[in-house]
Amino acid sequence: MVAANVGGIPEIFGTHTEALFAPNIAGAMADAIELALEDPEAALARARSLRERIFLHFSQKAMVEGVLAGYREALPNR
Repeated sequence: MVAANVGGIPEIFGTHTEALFAPNIAGAMADAIELALEDPEAALARARSLRERIFLHFSQKAMVEGVLAGYREALPNR
């Protein structure tokens, strides 16, 4: 996965933020793509790690559980 360092993307990338490129700089994007192509095994490992991270922390199920946990915590204190 190749992505720019914008918005919430760094939160999603977690420990892989070094792979993000500066936004609005075509050369930075090209460099990121070139790095991924030069070391496909590392790119694949990063993609697998990101997929797992997204599933655990950013899936619909994880987001719903997070909201429900917030309500559970807030309601007893009412």
